[in-house]
Amino acid sequence: MVCGAGNLSSPQGGNISSAWVGGVESSFTNFVSNIVVARLAPILAAFCVLKAALDAAEGHSPLGSVIAGIFLLSVSGLVQLMQSWNSGSEFATTDMLSSAWNFLTGTILPEAAGLAVVGAIFNYARHRPFMPLVGAGLAFVSVSAIWRLCEAMVG
Repeated sequence: MVCGAGNLSSPQGGNISSAWVGGVESSFTNFVSNIVVARLAPILAAFCVLKAALDAAEGHSPLGSVIAGIFLLSVSGLVQLMQSWNSGSEFATTDMLSSAWNFLTGTILPEAAGLAVVGAIFNYARHRPFMPLVGAGLAFVSVSAIWRLCEAMVG
């Protein structure tokens, strides 16, 4: 049989039905929701907090572990946000990409610009290079502003 031609067959010789695929999908969705997101992510976040405390006690920077812990605690909210973006239509992929882009340009980039300015102020006060952070802040605000301009011109 040519690869990709014909029906898929199970090892027992029967065809794989859509009910079987639906069962696999349901099992996978339940596993991710109930095990990975609800139980495993908070435990790993707690481990990251413990690792951050141990890193700080050794004199190392705990920033990496703290950021990983915050990310792990935000996984459930991110899953809910992405589910709200899913329209369920034939254009669901483009709807999700459009919503993600709008979230990035409308929420994340302006906040990142503000953090870059705060970082630039701290670096200026400590006599360290601050212009790269100023440039990054301007770039983040520019992307957001240009996207708003494009939306206004199209709409």
